[in-house]
Amino acid sequence: MSQKEQQKKEKEFDFISEEVEEIYVDGVSNIILGIPVTKVLFHLLDQAATENKLEVRRGILNLTIPTITLIEFCANFLNGLVLNKDGVSSTLQQHNKKFMEIVDALEKSQKLAQQDQEQK
Repeated sequence: MSQKEQQKKEKEFDFISEEVEEIYVDGVSNIILGIPVTKVLFHLLDQAATENKLEVRRGILNLTIPTITLIEFCANFLNGLVLNKDGVSSTLQQHNKKFMEIVDALEKSQKLAQQDQEQK
């Protein structure tokens, strides 16, 4: 869909945004795909997995959405990624660079602390 077609489509309705609730989720625990609706269970991560323990997830939202609406959402989302791939890629690279700087600094700090311990 071209940008012009998308703009035309966006003008097909009026939208009122009053006190829309925002809910943060860490991920999706379950999807039950059906017709005419799909159910998606979202969760927060209460505890990360360790060698001895399973990850602990807390369900916080069970979304029931018409399947065709979910398909349309997915298509629009992926289309947005394609249209903005350079910006998305650049942002991901910036985040990765910052992440690596932090991890490298932590590794260096840990090595210095370990060397300091060994000298004592």
